[in-house]
Order: sequence, then C-alpha cells, then structure tokens
Amino acid sequence: MSVVLLPRPDGTLTDLLDEEAQNLAPARAALLHQRAQAALDAAAANDFDAVRRAMQGVRHAVLTSGTEAVPPDVAERIDALVTPYLGSAAGLFGILALIRDAEDADAVDGPTAADLRELAAEAVAHARAGDSAAMNEALADLTERIEAADGDGVTLAQLLAAIEAQHAEQVAEAETATLLGGARSNAEHPGYTGTGFVRDLSKAGAGVRFTYEAAAPTTVEVSFRYANGMVVAPLDRQLSVAVDGGKAQPVSFPNLGQGADRWRIWDYSPGVRFTLAAGRHEILLHHTATDTGNINLDHLRVTAQPGVLTEPTADEWGAKIIYTAGDQVAYDGSLWQASWWTQNQKPGASAYGPWQQIAEDWDGTALWTASRIFDTGDFVVHDGTVYEARWWTRNQAPGDRHGPWRAID
Repeated sequence: MSVVLLPRPDGTLTDLLDEEAQNLAPARAALLHQRAQAALDAAAANDFDAVRRAMQGVRHAVLTSGTEAVPPDVAERIDALVTPYLGSAAGLFGILALIRDAEDADAVDGPTAADLRELAAEAVAHARAGDSAAMNEALADLTERIEAADGDGVTLAQLLAAIEAQHAEQVAEAETATLLGGARSNAEHPGYTGTGFVRDLSKAGAGVRFTYEAAAPTTVEVSFRYANGMVVAPLDRQLSVAVDGGKAQPVSFPNLGQGADRWRIWDYSPGVRFTLAAGRHEILLHHTATDTGNINLDHLRVTAQPGVLTEPTADEWGAKIIYTAGDQVAYDGSLWQASWWTQNQKPGASAYGPWQQIAEDWDGTALWTASRIFDTGDFVVHDGTVYEARWWTRNQAPGDRHGPWRAID
C-alpha cells in the first residue's frame, strides 16, 4: 500500500503573506495569517489531518475574496503553496475559482461575483459539515442566480457545467471497454448489468481501460462493481487503478461469499478518489506484479465529490464533563469554546462565563458574538459591516464610535 507523505509546513506561507501584506485587504491578510499559523501549530502537534484542514481554510479565504482583496497574482502564489496538501482546486473549490476568474476577466461584474461567491461558499460550508442535502440546496440556489445573471454567456455556461458536474454519476460497462492482457468478456454468472462482465484479470498486464469525460475540474470517487467467490487464499483480492497513466493505487475486492452461488453475488469495491481536470480521461484497472486479481468485473462507477474536507464534529456539552481551555462543544445549535477550566456551566448562560460562541461568516470572517473574546487587530462582521478591534473586548457590540470597534470601509 502506498503512503502519500505531506510536506511539513515551514513558514514559507506566512513569509509570503508578510511579503504581500500591502497588497492584501487587511481583514483578508489577518484571516490568511490566522489559518497559515493554524497549519504550523497542527504540524507541531503532528496532526496532519488538521494541517490539511488549515490549508483548506487558506484556500477558502482566498477563493471567497474579491480580486481587489486578494489580487490574482498573489492568489496564484498562495495556491501553489496550498496545492501540495490538497491537490488542485476542484469540485466546489473549483466553482469558487471559476467565479474569481470570471471577475478578473470582467465576464461578470463585481456585485454579481460577490453574490455568486456567497452562494458557492454556503455550499462549501454545508459540505464541510457533511450535510449533502443542504449542499445541494445551496447549489440549486447558485444555479438559479447564474441563470438570471448578466455576463459573458460562455463563462456563465462554464459555471453551470461545473455545478452540473457535482451531480454526475456515470457507469461504464467493463465488457464494452478496452480489454488488455488476456482479459475477456463472459456472461456465465447472472446478476451483472449490461451484456456481461469481464473475467481473467489473473496475471500481470491484464486490465480494462475505461474513458471518462469531466465537464469541469472535479474530484471523483472511482469504484467497481464486482464478484469475488474465491475459495482459496487469499480470499480478498486486489487490483490497481490509475488515471491517465499516473501512479497506480490499490483497489481491494473483499470476498463476497463461498456458497454455491458465490459468483452470483455482486457488490462495489471501496472507492478511490482522484482530482481531474476538465476533459477526457483514461481510467485503467489492471493487474500489476503485486496484485492478486481473479475477480469478475461488471462495471466502473464514477461519482462526483465536492472536494471538501469535512470538519470534526464537536461533542454535545455535558454537565458532568470537565472542560479545559480550548475544548469545543456543541450546544443549542452553536459551537462553543472553553476559555478556562469549567464544569456544569452551560454555554451561553453568561456572556462573561467560561464559554465563547464561535461563528463565522460565509467568507470565513468571524461573526461578532457577545461571549467571544476579541483582541487588538481582530476582524469581525456585525450587521453586514466589517469591524476591526482597537483593543481587547468582550460583550461590546460594534457600532458605537466611542467603543472598541472601528468600521472598515
């Protein structure tokens, strides 16, 4: 089994942000620094899942920004440092990238681009929470807004195609694909789809080559419908899959039964994910020297994925549980973070209590909440306006010109 080693964040990204600070909108610069620092902190803790989520946060902060807030050349340099952790922007992030490109090319005006960004960002937020139904609703709203928008027709059509690609699921029958290395079609065992299945994937070089057309940059999950009724070891079998001649990844085909009808039982293999550019691709399932093969292959299934890392779900607050600074809980539909040691103190009971309510706007900017502690230089959104904290503050709503908050034009 191959292991992908991620580079360890080393401060290159924060150095770049310092270098480009004068070219970035202050609120965006602060958010990008915050998320780049989160990646460094996660790396120091050897939590590389958190590193990837932090880098996703950096990409999100860039792609939800207008081109004036984060100029295209700076965005390109930032994304070059993020890509090793996430791959190229595809799926929902690909849609956000297309919106930025459209704004930069004047294919849509600034207000239209901002509206589209907000709707696309809502879809990302739902995907991060693992709520596919809400994500699809947000994409439906985005589709309606694009259809009603003024702008370059070709660009708007590309955006619609990218959204449609998010709903794509394609099936390609193995027996009609290109068979290699002695693989051959058969119809001996019922239960297959199409006109048959492919067998004799039993030696190095045997394989099946499929073609797949991606309408837009997309993250896809590739899986295979198969039968495995082997009664000799190893019962579980393996083949390898590669896209466009790239590095092969193993695909496992667990044993599905050993009874008399064992070759008539069909199921899908575990999925393998790839990020694909728009256009035609070749997907090769084949037997390498280290594979075991000997399965019957019915068809390939390609399912579009949002290309978004999900966030860990906070546990519900419990009265008997001891919490310490930094712990997060869910309570009454909101996310709360402990400021210090606490037990049996309900989140939200007091704006000055141990719990801070954590929330963010669609573009990642913190939403002001009464219980959250903000310090000098922090940015928040309140009633649609962005504010910067002049000094440490808690439970002081933005809007008072003599208070701790300064409105940002």
